[in-house]
Amino acid sequence: MRLWRISTQDTLAQACHQEAAGRWNFAHRVLLYVSATPELAMLEALVHHRVGIDNYRLTSVDVPDTARIRVLRARELPGDWRHRKRWSRAVGEAWLVQGTVPVLSVPSAVCPVSRNFLLNPAHPALRRLRLRVHAAVRFDKRLLVRRTLPVPD
Repeated sequence: MRLWRISTQDTLAQACHQEAAGRWNFAHRVLLYVSATPELAMLEALVHHRVGIDNYRLTSVDVPDTARIRVLRARELPGDWRHRKRWSRAVGEAWLVQGTVPVLSVPSAVCPVSRNFLLNPAHPALRRLRLRVHAAVRFDKRLLVRRTLPVPD
């Protein structure tokens, strides 16, 4: 399974080092956030990074078909999960510390019908994981312009 990310990092070590806390992790953890598609990776980059600057790259990793995946389904999540980062961080932390399943599939907070994946690069099933750099990314300027939409009556 090929999974995608858009970031300024171009090595696996850089991409896996999570200095800050994220939606599904506490600070100072080693894990990799990736998306099911390049399009979702772009949406995630738009909401999480200071985009519009140079040096963004589209990268991917190939997860072996034999790697086990823990899938968090919508019915397992509280209705307000997108606003409960402490809860989601605890879920991600438990998955990472347990260390038995190398991949955690979670809904995207940006587009909940789409999937993001957390990879544990320390897991033996992912020992050959490689970050492949595909191309430089230039964000379409129309994505970077803030628009105020009228509020319906």
